Amino acid sequence: MKPGRALKLTVALGAAFAIGLVAAVKAIDLKAYKLQIAQRVEALTGRDLAIAGPLELRPGLPPMLVARGVTLSNPPGASRADMIKVARVEAEVALLPLLKREIRVRRLTFVAPDILLEGSGRGGGNWHFTSAPDAPQGRIATTRFDLSEVRIKNGRLAWRDAATGAGDSVNLHKVSVQPQQTGAAGLNLRVVGDHLSRDFEITGRLGTVEQAEGGKPWPLQLNAAMAGMKASAQGTVLAPLAGSGFDLKLSAQGDDFAEVLRQLGFDEAIRRGAGGPFRFAARLGDGDGRPGLSEIDAAFGRRDQGLVSAKGVVRDLPAGAGIELALTYESDGLAALSPLAGLALPATAPLKAAATLRGGGGAWTLADLKAGLGGSDLAGTLDIDLNGAKPRLRGQLTSAVLVPADILAPRPGDRPERRPLPSGAVLPEATLSLQVGRLPLGAATLSDLAADIRVGPGRIALSPVRAVLAGGTIRGGATMETAASGVSARLAVTGGGIDFGRLLREAGSEAVEGGAFEFRLQAGGSGADLASALAAASGQGWLGVTEAKVAAGDGGTEPGRTVLAALAPLAGEDGIAVLDCAGLRFALKEGIADAGSGIAAEGPMGALSGGARFDLRAGTLALDLAAAPRRPGAASGCRALSRDLPGR
Repeated sequence: MKPGRALKLTVALGAAFAIGLVAAVKAIDLKAYKLQIAQRVEALTGRDLAIAGPLELRPGLPPMLVARGVTLSNPPGASRADMIKVARVEAEVALLPLLKREIRVRRLTFVAPDILLEGSGRGGGNWHFTSAPDAPQGRIATTRFDLSEVRIKNGRLAWRDAATGAGDSVNLHKVSVQPQQTGAAGLNLRVVGDHLSRDFEITGRLGTVEQAEGGKPWPLQLNAAMAGMKASAQGTVLAPLAGSGFDLKLSAQGDDFAEVLRQLGFDEAIRRGAGGPFRFAARLGDGDGRPGLSEIDAAFGRRDQGLVSAKGVVRDLPAGAGIELALTYESDGLAALSPLAGLALPATAPLKAAATLRGGGGAWTLADLKAGLGGSDLAGTLDIDLNGAKPRLRGQLTSAVLVPADILAPRPGDRPERRPLPSGAVLPEATLSLQVGRLPLGAATLSDLAADIRVGPGRIALSPVRAVLAGGTIRGGATMETAASGVSARLAVTGGGIDFGRLLREAGSEAVEGGAFEFRLQAGGSGADLASALAAASGQGWLGVTEAKVAAGDGGTEPGRTVLAALAPLAGEDGIAVLDCAGLRFALKEGIADAGSGIAAEGPMGALSGGARFDLRAGTLALDLAAAPRRPGAASGCRALSRDLPGR
């Protein structure tokens, strides 16, 4: 055959083919086909499918069937009329079957779909469909799906809890589902999108539609990546079309757990202090009919910011119930808790804590709590109630030894920070009972302490406080309030029946024998942090001793030696000063206790009166006392000092 005749024959065949294709397209009743599509979808889902515009079958290579304004209705009671809205659906069809009036779809593209998944509680949702009776079928084009790809362009996927109104959404830039090229039964998936302005990509393999309908475990393997984090899911789903029969291993890790909380919708107050790397592993299943997590092994943070780990189960994931997690916490010191507490806590010795978290919904219990900080320990149980407008915490705590210096004092070499406090603590409102076996307070030690602790927004109160001190009792209370400008603290305490000699012996001094000691103190101060507030404290107080013997000696400390020297005029030949009574009334201002003329001491050998100035920060004492003979029948000067003290 000559080239010219071959070319003419090719052109003639092409023209005949094009004419046949156009004739085949015109022979298909697209109006009837549109109705058939809607009827078949309704039969499968029980929902209404609407196509706003006419169907178009565009000739070309390949031919394309186009539908515009496609919607799938929501069930009654949903927040909007349509579950799915699609601007345009494009179906590429095979050429040769079309000549026989058969539509065989090869590629399906959804352009600008808007999908809303809406949960109705108790595991229900608008993604659960109920089939309807098969729709009647006319004599129209046969349709078969031989898909090489399903695509989504510029879509949006949203989900919403109908009960609470809470929800979220992601933008789907590109979604592609294709059969595996290796001949294995399965589909390749790729999703590119963004959430809260952070791009993400999901890739993996899924089982086929035939496998999903066959009743056998449907394989799933997904990998997700976002800047600074990645996650994976691998396993099977027994009934993927019903959304049940999960058996998946989950894992995730990343650089910043606070960003994960932001992506999950937690507010800034909860994210505060939750920075640092994280890892998570668990198994997702629903063997008892409820999706849950088992074999949980998770951790987030760093020791300098606080390191939290958790192991255990969540038996009912949708309801957030049936939770039992063994928790541990470690940090280099209390300062790591400053962002969470809303307080500028000091750098201290390392902190370790462990507990078991049980419960779900709005009721939680933190059981078997054990914590250690320096030489201090703490144990007990806490109940957390989240059902009200604000979280509430109740509990009972015990401590064998609680050392305030472990909590308040920075470690050697650390300098207390002087910076504005973060505003707004996230600590819940709390009511706690505390019992402490031993509470060392510098030279003195309290025992058998019992206190009620109340925590509110920016406020901590200890009242009432009861304790034993050297055989006597003390009672009182304290408050601390915080704001962005700093901390204010208040203290009111009284004590009586205290064995003064024993108190000093416990402090390392043998100078006093016997003596009934009592005192009263009211003070308060403000500062950038708690240490500054205590250093700037102002107030007033009184203390008195009766029936004591003071022996000569070095006094142990510089203030002690000063006091012993001042009592010398009351001592007998044996060097012992017998005190019938001694009293001191003082004013406290910015760390200076000033007694003015508020000192008196009386004994068989005479009386003393005068003033004193004690610098609490420097530990120095200056006395200005004058001795005089004791006049028979005269009123006691030391007892009179307490008469005008407020509250006396």
